[in-house]
This record gives sequence, structure tokens and C-alpha cells, in this order.
Amino acid sequence: VVGAWVDITAEHEQRLALRDREARLQTIVDTEPECVKVVDTRGRLCEMNPAGLRMLEAQSIDEVQQQSMIDYVMPEHRHAFVSLSRRVFAGGAGTLEFEVQGLRGTRRWLETNAVPLRDASGAVTSLLGITRDVTEHRAAVEGLRQSEERYRRIVETTGEGVWMIDGQSRTSFVNQRMADMLGYTVEQMIGRP
Repeated sequence: VVGAWVDITAEHEQRLALRDREARLQTIVDTEPECVKVVDTRGRLCEMNPAGLRMLEAQSIDEVQQQSMIDYVMPEHRHAFVSLSRRVFAGGAGTLEFEVQGLRGTRRWLETNAVPLRDASGAVTSLLGITRDVTEHRAAVEGLRQSEERYRRIVETTGEGVWMIDGQSRTSFVNQRMADMLGYTVEQMIGRP
């Protein structure tokens, strides 16, 4: 009987190290507060972390896996969504803000950053999207815009003159009533001491 011994310790240690790295990466993806998803070239969802499932109001990946992502995108945003997907599958990258409707009917504004995933030969095989929910931010910006508009209407329609001066004693704001009282136009007063 002839036998040979082969030391596979190094290969075994490499496999264990690879398994540890994969487990660590999976933990990072699973606990990431933003949506991490992989979409195939036909636009179907392959993978999604728990944060993404919550955004789509899914209890498990089984509810949304292999579904077309475009089905969740509100109709008015689908053209831009398809354009971004095409750009990524052509090898580019991009960012898009769009609105979706989840499985339970909740609408959310999302901002996604998408990049291509490639195989060993360099061919694009899928899209990686990192997406965050920007619904509250958009609502806050819209609330601020409305508040500023109300303030502007009040200041412009009041019978009183309103004049604001900056730190260098220059006019930073003046309403029409104040300009009329002083015999100038608003444009003539802005920026002047």
C-alpha cells in the first residue's frame, strides 16, 4: 500500500476565514438602517435587507423576491426609474429620488444610489441599490417652504414698512411698503447701507 499525505491546513484556514468574512458582511448588510438591494437585469428583486423590506412593508423576502421593482414605483416616477436602471446596466451609476407604494399602501419618498455589479469577466450582472427613506425630510422641506411663503405674503401685504439690515448695516430685506415710504424701489435699497 502506497499512500500520500497532503497538508490541507492552509486551504481549510482560508475557507474558515472566507466564511467568517461572509458572515461579517451579512451582519453588516442585515443591520444597515438603509435599504440594500440587488436587482437582476430584468428589474426583479433578488436580495433585500430587513430595512428595505420594512420600506416595502414586506414581512419577509418571500413576499417581494422576484417581483419587478417598477411595480412599487409610483407611475409618475417610473420613466426616471427605468432610465436610471438602464444607465446602471450599461455600466454607469446614478442617484434618483422617487416615490413608492408599499404592500400595505403606505407611500414613501426614497433616494437611491445605484451601481452595477459585475461578474469575473466584467459583465454587468445586476444592480446594487442603497436606498434611504427621505419622506420626513421632504415633508420638513415642504413645511418650511410653505411657512416661508406665508411669511412673505404677510410681510408684503402688511400696511407697515419692514426693513432688515445685516451685520454690515446693509439692507438685506425691505418690503414694498417701506420702499414706497422712502421713495425708492426695493431693488435700489437691497445691499445699500
